[in-house]
Amino acid sequence: MVLRLGPIHKKYILIIILVSICLIQVVAGYSHRDLCANALGADDAFISYRYAQNLMEGNGLVFNPGQRVEGYSNFLYVLMVAPAFLFLGGSSIYFYSSLLNILAIVVTFHLFYNYMMSVAPKQSFLAGLLFCLYPSFWVWTASGMETAVVLLLQIAFIVTVARCSTDHGEDRNQRFALILSVLLVLIRADGFILPFIAIIYFVIKRQYKIAGVFGAVLGLTLICILILRYFYYHDLLPNTVYAKVSGPLIARVSYSLQLLLVLGTLAGLMPFLYLVILNSGIELKSISKNLDALRESISFENLFILIWIAYWIFIGGDVYYERFLLIVVPIGIIALAKIINAFDIPGAMPFISILIIIMYASIVLSDPRFSYSLAKYDCWQELGEYLAENHPGEVVATGAAGKIPYYSGLASIDMYGLNDKYIAKQQASTFVAGHSKFAPDYVFAQKPGLITGWLVGSNLDAGMTSEVYEKNGYRLTYLVFMRPNLGSNDPIINVTGLDFEDIQAFAEQGYAYAVLTRQNIR
Repeated sequence: MVLRLGPIHKKYILIIILVSICLIQVVAGYSHRDLCANALGADDAFISYRYAQNLMEGNGLVFNPGQRVEGYSNFLYVLMVAPAFLFLGGSSIYFYSSLLNILAIVVTFHLFYNYMMSVAPKQSFLAGLLFCLYPSFWVWTASGMETAVVLLLQIAFIVTVARCSTDHGEDRNQRFALILSVLLVLIRADGFILPFIAIIYFVIKRQYKIAGVFGAVLGLTLICILILRYFYYHDLLPNTVYAKVSGPLIARVSYSLQLLLVLGTLAGLMPFLYLVILNSGIELKSISKNLDALRESISFENLFILIWIAYWIFIGGDVYYERFLLIVVPIGIIALAKIINAFDIPGAMPFISILIIIMYASIVLSDPRFSYSLAKYDCWQELGEYLAENHPGEVVATGAAGKIPYYSGLASIDMYGLNDKYIAKQQASTFVAGHSKFAPDYVFAQKPGLITGWLVGSNLDAGMTSEVYEKNGYRLTYLVFMRPNLGSNDPIINVTGLDFEDIQAFAEQGYAYAVLTRQNIR
Protein backbone atom coordinates (compact mmCIF):
# COMPACT_ATOMS: atom_id res chain seq x y z
CA MET A 1 0.00 0.00 0.00
CA VAL A 2 1.48 3.33 -1.09
CA LEU A 3 1.18 6.20 1.37
CA ARG A 4 0.02 9.33 -0.41
CA LEU A 5 0.65 12.63 1.30
CA GLY A 6 -1.81 15.47 0.88
CA PRO A 7 -0.78 19.12 0.40
CA ILE A 8 -1.11 19.83 4.14
CA HIS A 9 1.15 16.94 5.13
CA LYS A 10 3.69 17.94 2.49
CA LYS A 11 3.66 21.48 3.86
CA TYR A 12 4.34 20.27 7.39
CA ILE A 13 7.24 18.11 6.20
CA LEU A 14 8.76 21.12 4.46
CA ILE A 15 8.30 23.25 7.59
CA ILE A 16 10.14 20.63 9.68
CA ILE A 17 12.99 20.68 7.15
CA LEU A 18 13.13 24.48 7.16
CA VAL A 19 13.10 24.80 10.96
CA SER A 20 15.73 22.07 11.39
CA ILE A 21 18.17 23.65 8.96
CA CYS A 22 17.68 27.14 10.43
CA LEU A 23 18.37 25.80 13.93
CA ILE A 24 21.58 24.19 12.66
CA GLN A 25 22.59 27.52 11.14
CA VAL A 26 21.94 29.33 14.44
CA VAL A 27 23.94 26.86 16.51
CA ALA A 28 26.76 25.94 14.16
CA GLY A 29 26.78 28.33 11.16
CA TYR A 30 27.95 31.86 10.47
CA SER A 31 26.37 35.12 9.35
CA HIS A 32 29.18 36.62 7.26
CA ARG A 33 31.80 35.31 4.88
CA ASP A 34 34.69 36.47 7.12
CA LEU A 35 33.39 34.10 9.85
CA CYS A 36 35.49 35.29 12.80
CA ALA A 37 33.26 38.08 14.09
CA ASN A 38 29.99 36.51 13.03
CA ALA A 39 29.83 33.24 14.91
CA LEU A 40 26.83 34.39 16.93
CA GLY A 41 24.87 36.64 14.63
CA ALA A 42 25.79 39.55 12.41
CA ASP A 43 27.52 42.51 14.04
CA ASP A 44 24.84 45.04 13.06
CA ALA A 45 22.19 42.99 14.89
CA PHE A 46 23.83 44.03 18.13
CA ILE A 47 23.33 47.70 17.31
CA SER A 48 19.60 47.00 17.47
CA TYR A 49 20.08 45.02 20.68
CA ARG A 50 21.94 47.94 22.27
CA TYR A 51 19.08 50.32 21.45
CA ALA A 52 16.56 47.82 22.79
CA GLN A 53 18.59 47.32 25.97
CA ASN A 54 18.89 51.06 26.60
CA LEU A 55 15.16 51.43 26.06
CA MET A 56 14.34 48.78 28.65
CA GLU A 57 16.86 50.23 31.11
CA GLY A 58 15.11 53.58 30.98
CA ASN A 59 17.75 55.41 28.93
CA GLY A 60 15.48 55.91 25.93
CA LEU A 61 15.85 54.68 22.38
CA VAL A 62 19.53 55.61 22.15
CA PHE A 63 22.92 54.12 21.35
CA ASN A 64 24.70 56.00 24.13
CA PRO A 65 22.69 57.30 27.10
CA GLY A 66 22.22 61.05 26.72
CA GLN A 67 22.92 61.09 22.95
CA ARG A 68 19.87 60.96 20.69
CA VAL A 69 20.71 59.56 17.28
CA GLU A 70 18.67 57.13 15.16
CA GLY A 71 21.38 54.63 14.28
CA TYR A 72 18.99 51.76 13.64
CA SER A 73 16.73 51.34 10.62
CA ASN A 74 14.39 48.71 12.04
CA PHE A 75 12.21 50.41 14.66
CA LEU A 76 9.60 47.67 14.88
CA TYR A 77 12.20 44.93 15.29
CA VAL A 78 13.90 46.86 18.10
CA LEU A 79 10.53 46.96 19.86
CA MET A 80 10.06 43.23 19.26
CA VAL A 81 13.43 42.42 20.84
CA ALA A 82 13.26 44.94 23.71
CA PRO A 83 10.91 43.04 26.11
CA ALA A 84 13.35 40.10 26.19
CA PHE A 85 15.78 42.27 28.16
CA LEU A 86 13.45 41.94 31.13
CA PHE A 87 14.66 38.36 31.56
CA LEU A 88 17.60 37.88 29.15
CA GLY A 89 20.95 39.46 28.38
CA GLY A 90 24.34 38.77 26.86
CA SER A 91 24.35 36.17 24.08
CA SER A 92 20.88 34.94 25.09
CA ILE A 93 19.29 37.89 23.33
CA TYR A 94 20.73 36.63 20.04
CA PHE A 95 19.07 33.25 20.48
CA TYR A 96 15.80 34.95 21.38
CA SER A 97 15.88 37.04 18.19
CA SER A 98 16.82 33.94 16.19
CA LEU A 99 13.70 32.18 17.48
CA LEU A 100 11.66 35.23 16.43
CA ASN A 101 13.22 34.98 13.00
CA ILE A 102 12.58 31.24 12.68
CA LEU A 103 8.93 31.86 13.53
CA ALA A 104 8.88 34.61 10.89
CA ILE A 105 10.41 32.44 8.16
CA VAL A 106 7.95 29.62 8.94
CA VAL A 107 4.96 31.97 8.62
CA THR A 108 6.51 33.36 5.42
CA PHE A 109 6.76 29.85 4.01
CA HIS A 110 3.16 29.14 5.04
CA LEU A 111 1.91 32.19 3.14
CA PHE A 112 4.11 31.40 0.14
CA TYR A 113 2.97 27.77 -0.01
CA ASN A 114 -0.70 28.69 0.25
CA TYR A 115 -0.27 31.26 -2.52
CA MET A 116 1.41 28.65 -4.71
CA MET A 117 -1.51 26.30 -4.07
CA SER A 118 -3.85 28.97 -5.42
CA VAL A 119 -1.87 29.92 -8.54
CA ALA A 120 -0.04 26.68 -9.43
CA PRO A 121 -1.14 23.75 -7.24
CA LYS A 122 0.70 21.13 -9.30
CA GLN A 123 4.01 22.90 -8.71
CA SER A 124 3.40 23.86 -5.06
CA PHE A 125 5.44 21.09 -3.38
CA LEU A 126 8.55 21.59 -5.52
CA ALA A 127 8.14 25.36 -5.21
CA GLY A 128 8.00 24.96 -1.42
CA LEU A 129 11.07 22.73 -1.50
CA LEU A 130 13.02 25.34 -3.50
CA PHE A 131 11.99 27.91 -0.89
CA CYS A 132 13.05 25.81 2.12
CA LEU A 133 16.39 24.74 0.65
CA TYR A 134 17.56 28.18 -0.43
CA PRO A 135 20.74 28.61 1.69
CA SER A 136 20.62 32.39 2.16
CA PHE A 137 17.26 32.07 3.94
CA TRP A 138 19.04 30.01 6.61
CA VAL A 139 21.81 32.60 6.99
CA TRP A 140 19.56 35.60 7.38
CA THR A 141 17.15 33.81 9.67
CA ALA A 142 20.17 33.05 11.89
CA SER A 143 21.72 36.52 11.56
CA GLY A 144 19.86 38.09 14.48
CA MET A 145 18.76 40.89 12.16
CA GLU A 146 15.24 41.83 11.07
CA THR A 147 15.57 40.34 7.58
CA ALA A 148 13.24 37.37 8.13
CA VAL A 149 10.50 39.62 9.54
CA VAL A 150 10.89 41.99 6.59
CA LEU A 151 10.57 39.06 4.18
CA LEU A 152 7.42 37.93 6.00
CA LEU A 153 5.79 41.35 5.69
CA GLN A 154 6.83 41.65 2.05
CA ILE A 155 5.32 38.27 1.10
CA ALA A 156 2.16 38.92 3.14
CA PHE A 157 1.72 42.32 1.49
CA ILE A 158 2.34 41.02 -2.03
CA VAL A 159 -0.18 38.19 -1.60
CA THR A 160 -2.78 40.51 -0.04
CA VAL A 161 -2.43 43.18 -2.72
CA ALA A 162 -2.82 40.50 -5.40
CA ARG A 163 -6.09 39.50 -3.76
CA CYS A 164 -7.23 43.12 -3.51
CA SER A 165 -6.68 43.60 -7.24
CA THR A 166 -8.64 40.47 -8.21
CA ASP A 167 -11.56 40.71 -5.77
CA HIS A 168 -11.96 44.45 -6.48
CA GLY A 169 -11.02 45.41 -2.96
CA GLU A 170 -12.84 43.12 -0.55
CA ASP A 171 -12.90 45.00 2.74
CA ARG A 172 -11.10 42.30 4.74
CA ASN A 173 -8.15 42.17 2.33
CA GLN A 174 -8.01 45.95 2.14
CA ARG A 175 -7.86 46.29 5.91
CA PHE A 176 -5.16 43.64 6.20
CA ALA A 177 -3.12 45.26 3.42
CA LEU A 178 -3.37 48.65 5.13
CA ILE A 179 -2.16 47.18 8.43
CA LEU A 180 0.74 45.57 6.59
CA SER A 181 1.55 48.95 4.99
CA VAL A 182 1.99 50.50 8.42
CA LEU A 183 4.08 47.56 9.65
CA LEU A 184 6.32 47.74 6.58
CA VAL A 185 7.00 51.42 7.23
CA LEU A 186 7.85 50.62 10.86
CA ILE A 187 10.04 47.56 10.22
CA ARG A 188 12.47 49.30 7.84
CA ALA A 189 13.32 52.89 7.06
CA ASP A 190 12.75 52.10 3.38
CA GLY A 191 9.62 50.06 4.09
CA PHE A 192 7.39 52.73 2.54
CA ILE A 193 8.57 51.72 -0.95
CA LEU A 194 6.40 48.60 -1.19
CA PRO A 195 3.12 50.36 -0.21
CA PHE A 196 4.03 53.22 -2.57
CA ILE A 197 4.43 50.72 -5.43
CA ALA A 198 1.02 49.29 -4.48
CA ILE A 199 -0.49 52.73 -5.01
CA ILE A 200 1.07 52.89 -8.48
CA TYR A 201 -0.23 49.39 -9.18
CA PHE A 202 -3.80 50.23 -8.19
CA VAL A 203 -3.68 53.35 -10.35
CA ILE A 204 -2.51 51.24 -13.32
CA LYS A 205 -5.42 48.88 -12.60
CA ARG A 206 -7.80 51.88 -12.43
CA GLN A 207 -8.71 51.00 -8.86
CA TYR A 208 -8.51 54.63 -7.82
CA LYS A 209 -10.52 54.31 -4.61
CA ILE A 210 -8.17 51.70 -3.16
CA ALA A 211 -5.16 53.72 -4.35
CA GLY A 212 -6.53 56.79 -2.56
CA VAL A 213 -7.06 54.88 0.70
CA PHE A 214 -3.54 53.45 0.54
CA GLY A 215 -2.12 56.89 -0.24
CA ALA A 216 -3.91 58.46 2.72
CA VAL A 217 -2.78 55.75 5.17
CA LEU A 218 0.79 55.77 3.90
CA GLY A 219 0.96 59.56 3.96
CA LEU A 220 -0.45 59.77 7.50
CA THR A 221 1.96 57.09 8.74
CA LEU A 222 4.98 58.84 7.24
CA ILE A 223 3.91 62.22 8.62
CA CYS A 224 3.51 60.79 12.13
CA ILE A 225 6.95 59.15 11.93
CA LEU A 226 8.58 62.33 10.63
CA ILE A 227 7.06 64.38 13.45
CA LEU A 228 8.09 61.89 16.13
CA ARG A 229 11.60 61.55 14.66
CA TYR A 230 12.06 65.31 14.49
CA PHE A 231 11.01 65.90 18.08
CA TYR A 232 12.97 62.96 19.48
CA TYR A 233 16.09 62.87 17.28
CA HIS A 234 15.94 66.37 15.74
CA ASP A 235 16.26 64.89 12.24
CA LEU A 236 13.81 64.24 9.41
CA LEU A 237 15.60 61.13 8.16
CA PRO A 238 17.20 58.22 10.02
CA ASN A 239 20.89 58.74 10.63
CA THR A 240 21.52 55.50 8.74
CA VAL A 241 20.29 57.12 5.52
CA TYR A 242 22.88 59.90 5.79
CA ALA A 243 25.61 57.35 6.57
CA LYS A 244 24.81 54.76 3.90
CA VAL A 245 23.29 56.56 0.89
CA SER A 246 26.36 58.60 0.10
CA GLY A 247 29.16 58.99 -2.39
CA PRO A 248 28.93 59.71 -6.14
CA LEU A 249 25.90 58.20 -7.88
CA ILE A 250 28.02 56.67 -10.65
CA ALA A 251 30.25 54.97 -8.07
CA ARG A 252 27.21 53.60 -6.21
CA VAL A 253 25.59 52.24 -9.35
CA SER A 254 28.84 50.75 -10.63
CA TYR A 255 29.50 49.01 -7.31
CA SER A 256 25.97 47.64 -6.97
CA LEU A 257 25.87 46.32 -10.54
CA GLN A 258 29.15 44.47 -9.98
CA LEU A 259 27.85 43.17 -6.66
CA LEU A 260 24.64 41.99 -8.33
CA LEU A 261 26.67 39.93 -10.80
CA VAL A 262 28.74 38.46 -7.98
CA LEU A 263 25.66 37.61 -5.91
CA GLY A 264 24.04 36.06 -8.94
CA THR A 265 26.70 33.35 -8.64
CA LEU A 266 27.75 33.26 -4.99
CA ALA A 267 24.23 33.57 -3.55
CA GLY A 268 22.46 31.72 -6.36
CA LEU A 269 20.28 34.66 -7.36
CA MET A 270 20.91 34.51 -11.11
CA PRO A 271 18.24 31.95 -12.11
CA PHE A 272 15.61 33.75 -10.03
CA LEU A 273 16.55 37.13 -11.46
CA TYR A 274 16.33 35.63 -14.94
CA LEU A 275 12.91 34.11 -14.23
CA VAL A 276 11.59 37.39 -12.83
CA ILE A 277 12.85 39.36 -15.85
CA LEU A 278 11.49 36.73 -18.26
CA ASN A 279 8.05 36.69 -16.62
CA SER A 280 8.01 40.51 -16.45
CA GLY A 281 8.92 40.64 -20.14
CA ILE A 282 6.01 38.36 -20.98
CA GLU A 283 3.65 40.64 -19.04
CA LEU A 284 5.06 43.90 -20.41
CA LYS A 285 4.93 42.56 -23.97
CA SER A 286 1.19 43.12 -23.89
CA ILE A 287 1.78 46.89 -23.97
CA SER A 288 2.44 46.46 -27.71
CA LYS A 289 -1.27 45.75 -28.07
CA ASN A 290 -2.74 48.47 -25.89
CA LEU A 291 -2.67 49.84 -22.38
CA ASP A 292 -5.75 47.90 -21.37
CA ALA A 293 -3.96 44.65 -22.17
CA LEU A 294 -1.08 45.72 -19.93
CA ARG A 295 -3.49 46.55 -17.10
CA GLU A 296 -4.92 43.07 -17.40
CA SER A 297 -1.62 41.19 -17.49
CA ILE A 298 0.71 43.07 -15.13
CA SER A 299 1.26 41.48 -11.71
CA PHE A 300 2.08 43.33 -8.55
CA GLU A 301 5.03 41.12 -7.61
CA ASN A 302 6.79 41.77 -10.92
CA LEU A 303 6.17 45.52 -10.80
CA PHE A 304 7.54 45.58 -7.25
CA ILE A 305 10.64 43.49 -7.91
CA LEU A 306 11.73 45.57 -10.92
CA ILE A 307 11.43 48.81 -8.93
CA TRP A 308 13.04 47.24 -5.86
CA ILE A 309 16.11 46.08 -7.78
CA ALA A 310 16.42 49.56 -9.33
CA TYR A 311 16.27 51.06 -5.81
CA TRP A 312 18.91 48.59 -4.56
CA ILE A 313 21.20 49.59 -7.42
CA PHE A 314 20.58 53.29 -6.74
CA ILE A 315 21.62 53.10 -3.07
CA GLY A 316 24.75 51.14 -3.91
CA GLY A 317 23.78 47.62 -2.83
CA ASP A 318 24.51 46.53 0.71
CA VAL A 319 27.51 45.62 2.84
CA TYR A 320 25.58 42.49 3.87
CA TYR A 321 25.53 41.05 0.37
CA GLU A 322 22.16 39.55 -0.65
CA ARG A 323 20.16 40.58 2.45
CA PHE A 324 17.83 43.02 0.66
CA LEU A 325 17.44 40.78 -2.40
CA LEU A 326 16.01 37.70 -0.71
CA ILE A 327 12.52 38.61 -1.95
CA VAL A 328 13.77 37.87 -5.48
CA VAL A 329 13.80 34.14 -4.67
CA PRO A 330 10.11 33.54 -3.82
CA ILE A 331 9.03 35.86 -6.62
CA GLY A 332 11.35 33.99 -8.99
CA ILE A 333 9.83 30.67 -7.93
CA ILE A 334 6.34 32.07 -8.52
CA ALA A 335 7.49 33.28 -11.94
CA LEU A 336 8.84 29.79 -12.74
CA ALA A 337 5.50 28.16 -11.91
CA LYS A 338 3.56 30.72 -13.95
CA ILE A 339 5.82 30.30 -16.99
CA ILE A 340 5.52 26.51 -16.84
CA ASN A 341 1.74 26.78 -16.58
CA ALA A 342 1.54 29.31 -19.40
CA PHE A 343 3.55 27.16 -21.82
CA ASP A 344 2.32 23.81 -20.46
CA ILE A 345 5.74 22.14 -20.42
CA PRO A 346 5.41 18.57 -19.03
CA GLY A 347 8.18 17.58 -16.61
CA ALA A 348 9.75 21.04 -16.63
CA MET A 349 9.26 21.78 -12.92
CA PRO A 350 11.01 18.63 -11.62
CA PHE A 351 13.89 19.04 -14.08
CA ILE A 352 14.47 22.72 -13.31
CA SER A 353 14.08 22.07 -9.57
CA ILE A 354 16.83 19.43 -9.68
CA LEU A 355 19.16 21.89 -11.44
CA ILE A 356 18.42 24.60 -8.86
CA ILE A 357 18.93 22.22 -5.93
CA ILE A 358 22.30 21.20 -7.40
CA MET A 359 23.17 24.91 -7.50
CA TYR A 360 22.10 25.18 -3.83
CA ALA A 361 24.42 22.30 -2.95
CA SER A 362 27.36 24.03 -4.66
CA ILE A 363 26.65 27.19 -2.62
CA VAL A 364 26.62 25.26 0.67
CA LEU A 365 29.89 23.56 -0.24
CA SER A 366 31.67 26.76 -1.32
CA ASP A 367 30.27 29.49 0.97
CA PRO A 368 32.18 29.70 4.29
CA ARG A 369 28.99 30.74 6.08
CA PHE A 370 28.05 27.05 5.93
CA SER A 371 31.33 25.88 7.48
CA TYR A 372 29.53 24.34 10.43
CA SER A 373 31.25 24.07 13.78
CA LEU A 374 30.04 23.83 17.36
CA ALA A 375 33.35 25.25 18.63
CA LYS A 376 32.73 28.74 17.30
CA TYR A 377 34.81 31.78 18.25
CA ASP A 378 33.44 35.32 17.99
CA CYS A 379 36.32 37.76 18.21
CA TRP A 380 34.29 40.94 18.69
CA GLN A 381 32.27 39.41 21.51
CA GLU A 382 35.56 38.34 23.10
CA LEU A 383 36.99 41.85 22.69
CA GLY A 384 33.88 43.53 24.06
CA GLU A 385 33.92 41.39 27.19
CA TYR A 386 37.67 41.96 27.58
CA LEU A 387 37.30 45.74 27.41
CA ALA A 388 34.41 45.64 29.91
CA GLU A 389 36.65 43.85 32.40
CA ASN A 390 39.94 45.66 31.78
CA HIS A 391 38.87 49.18 30.74
CA PRO A 392 35.62 49.97 32.57
CA GLY A 393 34.34 53.51 32.17
CA GLU A 394 36.36 54.28 29.04
CA VAL A 395 35.01 55.53 25.71
CA VAL A 396 35.70 53.26 22.74
CA ALA A 397 35.80 54.43 19.12
CA THR A 398 35.14 51.56 16.72
CA GLY A 399 33.96 50.75 13.23
CA ALA A 400 32.47 47.49 14.53
CA ALA A 401 29.59 49.24 16.26
CA GLY A 402 27.57 46.17 17.20
CA LYS A 403 29.16 43.56 19.43
CA ILE A 404 32.06 45.59 20.86
CA PRO A 405 29.79 48.35 22.29
CA TYR A 406 27.10 45.82 23.28
CA TYR A 407 29.35 43.39 25.16
CA SER A 408 31.62 46.07 26.63
CA GLY A 409 28.79 48.33 27.75
CA LEU A 410 31.14 51.26 27.11
CA ALA A 411 30.14 54.62 25.69
CA SER A 412 31.04 54.32 22.01
CA ILE A 413 31.87 56.41 18.95
CA ASP A 414 30.76 54.75 15.72
CA MET A 415 33.63 55.62 13.36
CA TYR A 416 31.55 54.92 10.24
CA GLY A 417 28.75 57.17 11.35
CA LEU A 418 25.68 54.93 11.69
CA ASN A 419 25.34 56.07 15.29
CA ASP A 420 27.06 59.43 14.99
CA LYS A 421 25.36 62.45 13.41
CA TYR A 422 28.53 64.40 12.69
CA ILE A 423 30.24 61.61 10.76
CA ALA A 424 27.05 60.55 8.96
CA LYS A 425 26.55 64.04 7.54
CA GLN A 426 30.05 64.43 6.16
CA GLN A 427 30.52 64.51 2.40
CA ALA A 428 31.91 61.34 0.81
CA SER A 429 34.02 61.58 -2.33
CA THR A 430 34.21 57.80 -2.81
CA PHE A 431 31.82 54.92 -2.19
CA VAL A 432 32.24 51.75 -0.17
CA ALA A 433 28.96 50.18 0.90
CA GLY A 434 28.29 51.14 4.51
CA HIS A 435 31.82 52.50 5.01
CA SER A 436 32.08 55.63 2.87
CA LYS A 437 32.21 58.16 5.70
CA PHE A 438 34.73 58.56 8.49
CA ALA A 439 36.38 61.52 10.24
CA PRO A 440 39.56 60.67 12.20
CA ASP A 441 40.19 64.27 13.31
CA TYR A 442 36.70 64.39 14.81
CA VAL A 443 37.27 61.07 16.60
CA PHE A 444 40.57 62.24 18.06
CA ALA A 445 38.92 65.46 19.22
CA GLN A 446 36.55 63.34 21.37
CA LYS A 447 39.62 61.83 23.11
CA PRO A 448 38.32 58.26 23.42
CA GLY A 449 40.38 56.06 25.68
CA LEU A 450 40.26 53.20 23.17
CA ILE A 451 40.19 52.95 19.37
CA THR A 452 39.70 49.65 17.53
CA GLY A 453 40.13 48.76 13.88
CA TRP A 454 41.43 46.38 11.26
CA LEU A 455 45.22 46.33 11.11
CA VAL A 456 46.85 47.07 7.75
CA GLY A 457 50.60 47.32 8.24
CA SER A 458 50.76 49.68 11.21
CA ASN A 459 47.60 51.56 10.14
CA LEU A 460 43.97 51.00 11.04
CA ASP A 461 40.89 51.44 8.88
CA ALA A 462 38.60 54.51 9.03
CA GLY A 463 41.56 56.79 8.29
CA MET A 464 43.54 55.86 11.41
CA THR A 465 47.09 55.96 10.02
CA SER A 466 49.96 55.31 12.42
CA GLU A 467 51.36 58.78 11.82
CA VAL A 468 48.09 60.42 12.79
CA TYR A 469 47.20 58.27 15.78
CA GLU A 470 50.71 58.45 17.25
CA LYS A 471 50.67 62.22 16.82
CA ASN A 472 47.44 62.32 18.80
CA GLY A 473 48.90 60.32 21.68
CA TYR A 474 47.74 56.78 20.88
CA ARG A 475 49.74 53.59 20.71
CA LEU A 476 49.04 50.08 19.51
CA THR A 477 48.37 48.04 22.63
CA TYR A 478 46.34 44.90 21.81
CA LEU A 479 45.93 42.56 18.87
CA VAL A 480 42.84 40.36 18.49
CA PHE A 481 42.80 36.93 16.88
CA MET A 482 40.53 37.07 13.81
CA ARG A 483 40.05 33.52 12.60
CA PRO A 484 36.95 31.40 13.22
CA ASN A 485 38.63 28.73 15.36
CA LEU A 486 40.71 29.92 18.28
CA GLY A 487 42.56 26.65 18.84
CA SER A 488 45.48 27.12 21.23
CA ASN A 489 45.83 30.84 20.47
CA ASP A 490 45.12 33.54 23.02
CA PRO A 491 42.17 35.66 21.81
CA ILE A 492 43.84 38.96 22.77
CA ILE A 493 47.53 39.70 23.23
CA ASN A 494 49.32 42.78 24.55
CA VAL A 495 51.90 44.01 22.02
CA THR A 496 53.11 47.09 23.88
CA GLY A 497 56.77 47.61 23.16
CA LEU A 498 57.01 45.17 20.26
CA ASP A 499 58.60 46.39 17.04
CA PHE A 500 56.91 46.50 13.64
CA GLU A 501 58.34 43.13 12.47
CA ASP A 502 57.03 41.30 15.53
CA ILE A 503 53.58 42.87 15.16
CA GLN A 504 53.47 41.87 11.49
CA ALA A 505 54.42 38.32 12.43
CA PHE A 506 51.44 38.17 14.78
CA ALA A 507 49.21 39.66 12.05
CA GLU A 508 50.24 36.87 9.68
CA GLN A 509 49.25 34.34 12.34
CA GLY A 510 45.72 35.79 12.40
CA TYR A 511 45.95 38.72 14.82
CA ALA A 512 44.50 41.17 12.31
CA TYR A 513 42.43 43.47 14.55
CA ALA A 514 43.99 46.12 16.78
CA VAL A 515 43.18 48.23 19.82
CA LEU A 516 44.83 51.59 20.40
CA THR A 517 45.02 53.19 23.83
CA ARG A 518 45.83 56.73 24.84
CA GLN A 519 49.33 56.83 26.26
CA ASN A 520 48.25 58.15 29.64
CA ILE A 521 45.96 55.14 30.08
CA ARG A 522 47.15 51.76 31.33
